[in-house]
Amino acid sequence: MSFQYIFKGQTHTNTDREYMLNIGMDTEQIESVLQQQEYELATSIVGKNYSTMTDAEVEKACCDAIDEAAGNVRIAYISKGLLVEEEYRLAKTQAEKWIADGKPSQVPDAVQSWADAAGMTPEEAADDIGATALSWEGVLATVRQARLSGKAALNSASSRTEQVTAAAEQVALINALMPA
Repeated sequence: MSFQYIFKGQTHTNTDREYMLNIGMDTEQIESVLQQQEYELATSIVGKNYSTMTDAEVEKACCDAIDEAAGNVRIAYISKGLLVEEEYRLAKTQAEKWIADGKPSQVPDAVQSWADAAGMTPEEAADDIGATALSWEGVLATVRQARLSGKAALNSASSRTEQVTAAAEQVALINALMPA
């Protein structure tokens, strides 16, 4: 949800100074809105008003927010449970090896168990495992790129406000990768 403020009984989201002047706000009111926007942004990213934090604490909180968003997106693409990602990797490895070996009559356990569970032939199951792995790897690559871009933006920021803004923008971009 974007930042909103109320002026003369109307809800607004545009925080451009010219816009706020055009709707009749004075300089003090504009500064108040901008300070509130900055406070809410900081609170959403670092969990509190960053004016009481050291520079290192602000940077760490911004990095943590980016990492947490990335982790949440990655988790959203897999089934819940301990070591599920390892199970997926094992199935992929077994399916790839089985296909590379010419699909011998001895079907690997991970492929056969998926074939049985999904009512597929072993060949269909191996193809499905491969397609799922390819999709998952695409998500991982996209999330990694977004996460690392966010951290690069933090490193190039020249102020705490820029760091928090960069983190908020990157968290929003990462969150947009969530499955529907």
